[in-house]
Amino acid sequence: MAALLLHCLYKVRQGTVHSPLLMRCKSSILIISVLFFLGVVVVWGQAQAQAQAQAPMDWTEKEALYSLIQGLLGEEWNGSHLYPDPCGWTPIQGVSCDLLTTQQQQQQQQQQQQLWYVTSLSIGPIHENSLRCHPTAPHLRTRALSRLAHLRSLSIFSCFFSLKQSSPPLVLPTSAADWPPNLEFLQFRHNPSLNGPIPAVLGSLTKLRSLVLEDNYLTGPIPAGLGDHLPALQRLVLSGNALTGAIPTSLSQCKQLLILDLSFNNLSLLGDPTSLPGSLLKLDLSHNLLDTPLLEFNLGVLSSLTLLDMRGNRITGGLPASLSGMQSVREMMLGNNPIGGLLDMVPWGEFQELETLDLSNSGYTGDIPESLFRLKKLRFLGLQNNSLTGGVPGKLLVEMPSMSRLYLNGNNLSGPLELPVAFYKRMGGSFVIWDNPGLCYYPPPLPINNNIQLIMQPLGLKCCPVSPAQTLPDASSSSSSYAYGLGNASSSSSYDMSSSCSGITSLLQQLQLLMVTSTALLILLGGTMDIVRAGCRIL
Repeated sequence: MAALLLHCLYKVRQGTVHSPLLMRCKSSILIISVLFFLGVVVVWGQAQAQAQAQAPMDWTEKEALYSLIQGLLGEEWNGSHLYPDPCGWTPIQGVSCDLLTTQQQQQQQQQQQQLWYVTSLSIGPIHENSLRCHPTAPHLRTRALSRLAHLRSLSIFSCFFSLKQSSPPLVLPTSAADWPPNLEFLQFRHNPSLNGPIPAVLGSLTKLRSLVLEDNYLTGPIPAGLGDHLPALQRLVLSGNALTGAIPTSLSQCKQLLILDLSFNNLSLLGDPTSLPGSLLKLDLSHNLLDTPLLEFNLGVLSSLTLLDMRGNRITGGLPASLSGMQSVREMMLGNNPIGGLLDMVPWGEFQELETLDLSNSGYTGDIPESLFRLKKLRFLGLQNNSLTGGVPGKLLVEMPSMSRLYLNGNNLSGPLELPVAFYKRMGGSFVIWDNPGLCYYPPPLPINNNIQLIMQPLGLKCCPVSPAQTLPDASSSSSSYAYGLGNASSSSSYDMSSSCSGITSLLQQLQLLMVTSTALLILLGGTMDIVRAGCRIL
């Protein structure tokens, strides 16, 4: 290739380069350029790898890491013996390091030096070979924690369980000097013995992007100024504690907050209606003691919200029409609240992305709006245990292509329920409509010519009362074929409704008797086999 390149240069000087030779020359130059570039990359990578291999770990950093882990795993854990080079050839599971350039004082001069520093630490049974806390030894050594100045992520999971009674209460550090200043991700999950208040000093960790204090036993109010100095915060999860008081107004300052989960606490006040930032994608305030009217939450401004969960509170005041501002919401769960009022106060047709809607056990009255049954993406609808009246629009219900779970039980619905057999087959046990005394159903025709077919019916409902002489319209008509799914039935076929109901009842009784008889035979057969086995052992 080198000879070809020299030949090309010679021909160029003579001005006698032909087209085929020119193309070969260009290809050779391109290949040589690529090889040169790859050679530079390889040499640079080898130099970097050699520099990283030779770079030491900061001695202060290493001692702080050993001390912090030993406080959580117990005195018998000897880090310097097991992991002499935790950022090098003896890495610790759950510990990540970065090679950083720092200024070092050497011989009265400032010199740059590359050293390894711990940037991420995770303790707990996350992976099979993860570091796991000793059940009785865990102790958070705050002095060691503060010396990990470059730590960006700290996660302690399932560590603090059974502290000795003589030990002081385990609480989170309350001084700013005890926390690494560069923390971006802070997580304490599932530590039942971690108690006390949430330190207000966490609000001074200005680089925090994720703060998760979940399933501990933290008490007291959420610090009022928690969100004042956390402009980068995107996730705040404080669920599963024993927090009280109000949702702090300062959270409105977290303009990048996407996830707010304060569920399973004892919060009782909203604070200011504008305390919920409009950037939220997920809002979970479920299972608290909130008794604020729903209108005052100002939920309509959360146009980007995809999940809203406020179940299990004491929220009142009816459903405000302003909820329609949440046009991106996919899951809305407001069940188990004494909200009351009418469902048609909300223009449900605006929620075209809605997939899950739980309005159960909330004291609603009036009819079920037909607009609810026009939501094509709705998969789950829970309206059980209210005081809803009126009928069930069967034709609209059948036209919901995504519906897979429907709960209408425990209301005052009335009238005939006209649904095709195919609907019952598709829904199975996920269609629950019992405990509606005024509601009845039209059964499908009995099998003809003694053909045994599967007869579907809604559990807990009675047949609609009709006179013995009354018959249904022809099965070939649109209403009959819709109600029973018998589009191929003969136009001359008709049957007695009362005999159909009694026939179904008789068939079910026979099936029940057959099941009892089969069970008795199985028991008898089992006893016979036991006797035979005993006889064989004797012989």
